[in-house]
Amino acid sequence: MNHPAPGHPAAGRPGTGRPGTGAFGPPVDPSAPVTSFGTGLLITEVRRVPGGQEYEWLRAPGPVAPAPFAPVPGTLRRVCEGIGEHHGVRFAVGEETEGPTGAGRRYRAGHDRSVIHYLLVGGPAEVPGGAAALERALRGTGALLAALHRAPIPTPTPTPTPTPAPAPGPARGLRRLWTWLAGDSRAAEAFAAHDGVLDTLRRWCAQALTADADSADGRPARPVLSHGAPGLGSLVPDPRTGTAVLLTGEDLCLAPWPYDLGWITGELAELRWAHGGDAAEWQRLLGALVEGYGRGLGERARRWAALRIALHAHDTLAYSDEGRAAAVYVLLAARLVRGGATR
Repeated sequence: MNHPAPGHPAAGRPGTGRPGTGAFGPPVDPSAPVTSFGTGLLITEVRRVPGGQEYEWLRAPGPVAPAPFAPVPGTLRRVCEGIGEHHGVRFAVGEETEGPTGAGRRYRAGHDRSVIHYLLVGGPAEVPGGAAALERALRGTGALLAALHRAPIPTPTPTPTPTPAPAPGPARGLRRLWTWLAGDSRAAEAFAAHDGVLDTLRRWCAQALTADADSADGRPARPVLSHGAPGLGSLVPDPRTGTAVLLTGEDLCLAPWPYDLGWITGELAELRWAHGGDAAEWQRLLGALVEGYGRGLGERARRWAALRIALHAHDTLAYSDEGRAAAVYVLLAARLVRGGATR
């Protein structure tokens, strides 16, 4: 997940995105990044695979990320890869690699730009293949998430190393929300400086999380195997084939089943809020996701979307140099709350 400036939901600040040019000027060698962007939470570089038409997406925790990436156990990798392709979309689990601030992940994809890049530039019509292709990609994403949520939770995989690979734990996003609510966050002081709406939103988040949490220790009740951050910045189309991959691995977790759907629902709400356009078209995108998943969030949609947007506001304050933009997301989350998100 990336943490963007205003109008850049879950995408970070894109670089030039032009093959052959780096984010900060012309490359000095062919292996230079095609684009790079990041925040204090997550750093992303995209490089062309030498001699091929694919791209490597290198992602690593940012310099002030609260926790490193966890390795993906072999059993969990096999679960994701065994799900295969749905409506032209599949999981790209990636591999552990060494990033500038520690262990990161390396993924292969057929393009150097994610879906969010096109949505920020001009909306659904700008995605390769147009809005119809994006609907298909979201339908496939919904189907992938449904299959993952139905999968048995794997046990830790024994490894030859002294430290066994861990089983998936609670969502990293929920951990950041809990940290904020506990007052132990880099953004806590900034939030506290804006009493009123922010305090109301903070109390509401605590109540909303409690509604889906075990009261004993705050862990999600009835957890399912989840992607953890299936943002549109992780959905990478391949213009050559009309397919797409969902970058997967760094946030694999256990969470209530609405968590993943709420993540994408919140991002679509942010995009519609920030960029406007045809309301029916945005609704069709959400409908495609729900159709692929096989069920919708119903009356919980506003609540989970608001939680996602509140987390985005927190992360923008805590990890982005454009933290003031978080006010936009705070207001949107508050509006969703007032509109019945607590139901």
